Amino acid sequence: VHYGQTVRGSGGGGELMTSSARNLYTDTMVSKRRESWSDHLQLISAVKIGGEVTALAIMPQRGENELARYFAAGDHTGRVYIFRPDGDLVLECDSATNSSVTALGVMLMRRNESIVVSGHANGDVIFHQISESVHQEDAVVNDDLHVLSVEIVARQSMVRVSPLPGVQARARNGGAGTIKRSRGSGVRGARTGADTSADAGRAGESADEAGGGSSGESDEAMSPEGNLVATEAGNTGVRITAVEGYRIQQQRFIAVADSAGGVAVYKNNGHVLHAVFRATSPVVAFKQSTHSVAWLTEDGVGAADPNTRELRTVGCQQLNGTSVVHARFDMSVSSKFFAVSQDGELLTGFVNVDNAKLGCAIRNRRSLGLNPGSTVATIKGYVFVAGDYDVGVLNTTAAGRKPPKEVLTAPLQHLAAMFGHHLREDTRGPALVVSNRGRLVVVAFPDGLLASYESDLPVWKPEPMNTKLWSQPLFVVAVVLIAVWQFNRQKSSHAGGGGPRGGGFDPAMLASFAKDGGMAG
Repeated sequence: VHYGQTVRGSGGGGELMTSSARNLYTDTMVSKRRESWSDHLQLISAVKIGGEVTALAIMPQRGENELARYFAAGDHTGRVYIFRPDGDLVLECDSATNSSVTALGVMLMRRNESIVVSGHANGDVIFHQISESVHQEDAVVNDDLHVLSVEIVARQSMVRVSPLPGVQARARNGGAGTIKRSRGSGVRGARTGADTSADAGRAGESADEAGGGSSGESDEAMSPEGNLVATEAGNTGVRITAVEGYRIQQQRFIAVADSAGGVAVYKNNGHVLHAVFRATSPVVAFKQSTHSVAWLTEDGVGAADPNTRELRTVGCQQLNGTSVVHARFDMSVSSKFFAVSQDGELLTGFVNVDNAKLGCAIRNRRSLGLNPGSTVATIKGYVFVAGDYDVGVLNTTAAGRKPPKEVLTAPLQHLAAMFGHHLREDTRGPALVVSNRGRLVVVAFPDGLLASYESDLPVWKPEPMNTKLWSQPLFVVAVVLIAVWQFNRQKSSHAGGGGPRGGGFDPAMLASFAKDGGMAG
């Protein structure tokens, strides 16, 4: 078929005019090159650990070229490893538990001290204190060599809070957009370590050994007997799903969520159980906020004030019957999140937790046929989606309600082959991917292989203000405003012969003239 040719159907059903745009280059164009993974993500290192990688986290210390200085990985044996981006193993932390690591959270406490919190499949929560020291003027090691040391400062077992059946019914009937308010339990001063499980049966009482106070009574979630049913998570089979650190009103808190919908808030590096809240459904991700501990659940959002114990929850609109399985919040727009749904869709949504009106809505969705166990990670302008067989990169800067646009896709077999590794054909994912505000991207393969990449994806950056100052809009507006102000000032100073405010005659001078005139008469 050539350009502009008319084709008649064999059955005499009519004529078909072929599109000129479609056939203009049919005889000459063979293929079009697509951008590959290596065009924008440069391999830094690849390392193999002894077991399957089950959790990843980027540590907050910044290194050179906007790369994080360390990243942490947890495996199915309960161990936590800390690597440099170049693949050097810095620390291997024994969590004193054989349960798989299901969640990792990192919080910077001081300049050279951070807390790595590992949540496990049996409900254990281990608080690792990581201290960093720098060797300077050493004859053996480099001057800028950073050395880490680790100490387990606290070990907790997640407390499961069971509300009354009436509370569960209200949560189901609330629907999207209906804000529900309640109060969490004020479990304060709970002892750490082995004493926590021993006191689990008395978690409803206030144990004010560490400066606690009276527990907050709730008219919705507390029965006359004190409806706080606390059991040790290791005996109930719940697993830790999310961990996040917060700084609220000059206080540091660490929030931990389990698969039963419980949210525990710890302080003092995990030594004190500060409060316990109950989400309407299991928490899939925490959201950073300076006012409250906020989270995204399978069907909505929640925000809890750790000081007043007030809890607000609301359902998420436009879910269309599906539920959120995994989610991450955008690095540039903190209210924006990307999630994998139960139906294999990539969802884009927005939440509002800092204002009086709590809200959550799904903006758009894209059907990708993802495994519900797929993971997502975000950097500025992009979202990474790791599935069973490949890792995709999508651009998130589309205007309006358009879904993220696919930029490139890399099969796991091809990524492994780039550094001479071969994945077995029966190896099934999903892979894990994690990133941060910088340029470091870490991919965990299903067989225990870790690969770190430096992202060179194009990102828009504003021009520095110190270049061509006279062409900057703010500078031009400032000059115009100064000119207008100066013009009005000069105009008012000459109007009517002047005066104390630049307008009209001086009343005292007029009175003097009138008096002199009267005396002359």
